[in-house]
Parts: sequence; structure tokens; C-alpha cells
Amino acid sequence: MKSWHYFLFLGISLWMSPIVMGKQLELVTIQGSGIAEITSLILRQAYKQIGIGLTITYLPAQRALIESNEGIVDGEVHRILGIEKRYPNLIRIPVSIWHMKGVVFTKNVTFEVKGWQSLEPYRIGTLRGVKFVENNTQGMNRLRVRDYTQLFLMLADNRLDIVVLAQLSGLKALKATKAEGIRILSPPLTVLKLYHYLHRKNLHLIPEITKALKEMEQQGKIRAIWQQYLK
Repeated sequence: MKSWHYFLFLGISLWMSPIVMGKQLELVTIQGSGIAEITSLILRQAYKQIGIGLTITYLPAQRALIESNEGIVDGEVHRILGIEKRYPNLIRIPVSIWHMKGVVFTKNVTFEVKGWQSLEPYRIGTLRGVKFVENNTQGMNRLRVRDYTQLFLMLADNRLDIVVLAQLSGLKALKATKAEGIRILSPPLTVLKLYHYLHRKNLHLIPEITKALKEMEQQGKIRAIWQQYLK
């Protein structure tokens, strides 16, 4: 059981806390992401330490990347390592704010997951803009859609064989759609570290937010937030 009272209290207290400098940043993250619920809390705490408030907007995954790279917003809550190679205006903060498991959801097919090539015989579904999947399924029989609900409804209706997503976000979406008979295959396809990214217009903030996140990491605060959520 997740400790929702704890997170409600934490979220409200961070929202109500006065920001010394009065500065606000707008970050984007993936619409419907379960992981983002927690990484957003981590970042709110970190930015509070340096006197900055956050506005967080949830967008489709690909649109979020476009807006953050173009500087329409100030950055991304979290993305995987290497996203800056294709989106060069995004600067990675060099402190991992957690990790994610990339997993295979299925209804009717069963196979041993042995890397990305083991997915090749199947009709694959994923979210447009989720780069860890897009980068590793090029040339395969895949369908990219904009929202989690559509993915799981298609899987439930046998229009897809498998869906590949971050485990936590996928489980949240699966619960919301109430689709039955869908399960996760073992082992995970991949485990990837997640990082916060800022647009280069905010270069001046990188030393401060890096220091704040390092302190949270060293004090065990990042791990504590995740452990509380995963209970």
C-alpha cells in the first residue's frame, strides 16, 4: 500500500512553502507517468533548497521533448542518459534521481525476454517519444501512440502482442484502464538511470541544483522518498 497521506502532506507543504527568491521554473514531464509523480517531488524539494519554485506540466512524451529542447519551458523532470545527443539544448544534471525498469507487458504471448532482439517476432506497442523503446525497436513491427490508455486497450483487444514501457508507469496505466489478463514478462528488458535536464538558457542554475541533489542523495533523502512510495 502506498503511503498517500505522506505524499499528500509532502506535496502540499512544498506547494505552500514560501520561495525566498520568488523565482519559478516550468518543467515538463510525460503525461500519465507514475515515475514522474515521485521525481517531481524530489525536484520540488531540491529546488526549494535554492529558493526556486516549480510549475510542472504533463504533456505527451514527444511534445514534452520538443518544448523543452526549444526552450518553450525550462527543462524536463526526468529523462534517460543520452537524450542530449538528439536534443542538444538539454543539459543533464549529473545526479541520478532514480532508475526505471523497462518491461514487457503481454496478454496472450509468452516468451523468455533475452534482450531487444527477442521482441522482433511480435507486434510491439509503446508511447511516442519514449526514447529507450524507440531507439531499440527501429525496424521492428511497432506502433507508437500518444497515451497509455490506448496502448493497453489495444493489447487487451489483441491488436498488439506486447507493450514495452517503464514498469511503474505501465502498472499505473494498467490499473486505470482496468484491462484484465495482462501481465509482465521476466526479466526486465533494461534498467536505466534517470536524470533531470535543464534547457541551456538555465546554465547558471546547474551548479546550485547539482549541489542540492547531491546533498539529498548523500543524506538518503532521494531513496527515502522512493521507499515511502513503493511501500
